[in-house]
Amino acid sequence: MTDFEDEEQTSLRAVVECPCGGRCLMAGFPGLRTGIDGTAYMDPDHLAATLDRIFETGARLLILLAEEKELPEKAFAMVADRAATIGLELAFMPIPDFNVPDDDMIRRWHDLLVTRSDLPTRGGTVAFACQYGAGRSGLMAAYVLLQCGMELEGAVNTVRNYFAEAIESDVQMAWLTEVSARLKVNPTPLDVD
Repeated sequence: MTDFEDEEQTSLRAVVECPCGGRCLMAGFPGLRTGIDGTAYMDPDHLAATLDRIFETGARLLILLAEEKELPEKAFAMVADRAATIGLELAFMPIPDFNVPDDDMIRRWHDLLVTRSDLPTRGGTVAFACQYGAGRSGLMAAYVLLQCGMELEGAVNTVRNYFAEAIESDVQMAWLTEVSARLKVNPTPLDVD
């Protein structure tokens, strides 16, 4: 289990194997680059390569976790255009950087679990993309592992074995701890207050 090896060509960070038979892909925001002056910009070739790799790896749904305000202008539109071209569906479910999903986002995730047969809990593949591909993407990958029946320590360690920088904040760890405890009581909760 190692970090994903094509970071220069794409922003795909890891392909996490799930005990349910599915996979979670962790990615940085497709096409997001930083210039030598520190300014963020969108690289269309990097964007296309990232989305193509996500699709080739089996994901038919990419969940974008980054907030629009943290990205260059038109970043979402550029991703949406390329995704439509290759047949990759998008779901916009922003989580503030270093934070955790709100109740609305979790409800939307659970709606997807009920309506889609191609998610990791059913043996399929989903891609998560935040700004860098570590914190929020790692958080959601660990959440899926918990939903597949893994214990908290195993879920976090598994995700970090694939990408060491995953799950970046104490708030994220506390949320996973709370979700893990809830899942022990009821394996199919909505995970909202």
